[in-house]
Amino acid sequence: MTMKSRTLVYISVAEGAVFNSQVVSLLEAISKTNYFDRVVLFLGVKRNYPNKEELIQRLEQTGMEVQPFTVLPNYSFFDWAQYKILKTVFAPYATNDTVIHIRGEKFAFVVGKLMKRYKHLSCHLLSDIRGATIYEHVYYSSKKTMLVYKLKLQKLKKDLNDSVVYSDQISCVSERLKKYVIEESTHSSPPISINHCIANDAFVFSQEKRDEYRKKLSLKQGETLCVFVTGGNGPYQNTGYIVQQMLKKNIQVLNLSKSKIQGAINMFVPFSDVPGYLCAADIGIIWREDNVVNNVASPIKFSEYSCCGLPVVANTGVDLINDYIQHTQFGKTIHQFDELTQSAIADLLQLNRHEISQYARSLFGSDVVVDKYLKMYNHLLNKNSL
Repeated sequence: MTMKSRTLVYISVAEGAVFNSQVVSLLEAISKTNYFDRVVLFLGVKRNYPNKEELIQRLEQTGMEVQPFTVLPNYSFFDWAQYKILKTVFAPYATNDTVIHIRGEKFAFVVGKLMKRYKHLSCHLLSDIRGATIYEHVYYSSKKTMLVYKLKLQKLKKDLNDSVVYSDQISCVSERLKKYVIEESTHSSPPISINHCIANDAFVFSQEKRDEYRKKLSLKQGETLCVFVTGGNGPYQNTGYIVQQMLKKNIQVLNLSKSKIQGAINMFVPFSDVPGYLCAADIGIIWREDNVVNNVASPIKFSEYSCCGLPVVANTGVDLINDYIQHTQFGKTIHQFDELTQSAIADLLQLNRHEISQYARSLFGSDVVVDKYLKMYNHLLNKNSL
């Protein structure tokens, strides 16, 4: 009897602050399970991407198999050119018992066409939808050139529908996003599962790390530290507003990003150091506008904050956080910063960091998230034999 050889092809663009925390962390955790005989990262890079070879070398040093390809602008008139690029790259990996896992909706059309090309093989497509990209464009993109704005909006709507049409299964980061996908698409969707943003094994509360990193920050005993950025600094994250509001309460603010914000402790640190600084902090802040982009989100920094045992202060912008705080009381939901009184802050500082960390890891920890993905992969690879 011939043993099956299973392959995972994971397709992601190499850009943004989420790449290390989400893509690399996830693939490393999946590889450790040995569920797949081969795990390959199809690494999409733009033509002008800086230090491309250095990135590939760094990824390969982790033992990861990397196949780079050129990413074209996301407009419909580039679809067939993008298809030809991916067709060439994918050909050596066109084998039976292969799962193609796309991060986002961008490549759904071209991969869907590839699936038809290799329909004689047992290949399966999983689209991993991460957010409401249509409304992110509507709310936050520039409208200076209306033609470009409309073409991009048209393409984003097509991407979502292509994900529904061509996928064998869909993953969403929240229940609210699942509802959004069903409501916004014009076709009946395949099965949809929920997989929150991952926090890798380093994101866990440690008193030793707390002491070490508070010493690095020269914090005195009893000084309260708030952290609010662990990755990007998009317009929907309201970072400047948050800093000013916390400074008014005589709370120091740690800003872990490339941006410099007056009054904050501004640091851009290696990803490996982020858990230590989160342990050093006392409160995590997430402040999002109340719109569909944020309502459907599973913020990466929320997963990382909570897994490091941080109580979270948030407004009502993110449904997942609202539900978490209501269920656990491991934080406080407010509508305006006046509600964050000294008494409320004192209550948050009394919470058990180890208890928060343990509970959060049952939701966002790598073992839990990877296990959910493995169940999806297993369903796809075995459905033809059912």
